[in-house]
Amino acid sequence: MNSRKIQNNWLRTGMAFVALVVLSMAVVADASYGGPSWRGGAGSTLEQWSFSSSSTDSFPDSYNNTYGKPELWVDGSATYYSSSPILDPYTGVWTLGTGDIAIEIPNNPNNATGTEKHIWTEITWKVAGLVARVPDSLTVGVNPEYSVGNYTKMDFTRSDTPLGNGWFSTIVKTDIWPNPTSEFITITGDVYIDEVAIDTQCIPEPATFGLLIGGAFMAIRRKTKGLR
Repeated sequence: MNSRKIQNNWLRTGMAFVALVVLSMAVVADASYGGPSWRGGAGSTLEQWSFSSSSTDSFPDSYNNTYGKPELWVDGSATYYSSSPILDPYTGVWTLGTGDIAIEIPNNPNNATGTEKHIWTEITWKVAGLVARVPDSLTVGVNPEYSVGNYTKMDFTRSDTPLGNGWFSTIVKTDIWPNPTSEFITITGDVYIDEVAIDTQCIPEPATFGLLIGGAFMAIRRKTKGLR
C-alpha cells in the first residue's frame, strides 16, 4: 500500500481533520533519539526508522507499541542513497523531491480511555533544493483517526537543533484532544531525510487517573493493615 492509497482511505473513513505544520528552513541533522521525558512510560509507544535499506514499505528498525506494528511507506519521486559525499556523515538517506513519506501508528483502540494524545516526532533532515517547484523546507502532517467522536483541539510546537553540515534535528510536538485511536503522519518537502523517531503517549482521563490513584492507595492501606 502506498501513501496515495492511505490518503484515499482517510477520505473513505471520514477522517475529521488534517493538520499541516510547515517547518521553516533551518539546518538540523542526525537525531540523538533522546526523546521526551515520558518515553517508555505508561500509555506510550516508540517507533524508529534509520533507513538502512531502500525498501519503500518498511516496519521500524525498533519499536515498542502494544497496540500493533507501525508501518512506513515512501512514495512518488523519492530517491534512496546508501551513501554519498554530499550526505556525509550520514548514510541511508531518502531524497523526497516531489514524493513523500507516510507513517501509520496504531494506538489505543479505545479513545474513551484518554482525554488527550501527545505525539513527539523527531526527524533528521537537510535541505536538498533539487526540484524548483517543490518548497525546500520540511512539512509534517498529522491526521488523527477516531473510532468515536471528533477531535476538539490540536496544538503544535516545533524546535530545531543544528547538527552541522546543513543538517538539522527537528522535533514537532503535537497535542490532540481527545485521544485518537491511531495516527497517520506524512513528511514532505524537497529535503533529505536520514532518520525518523516517533513517540506517542495516551493521557488518562482525570476520573480514570483518580481511580488508579485511589486503587493504589487502597492496596497500600490493605497491605499496611496486614503488617500490623
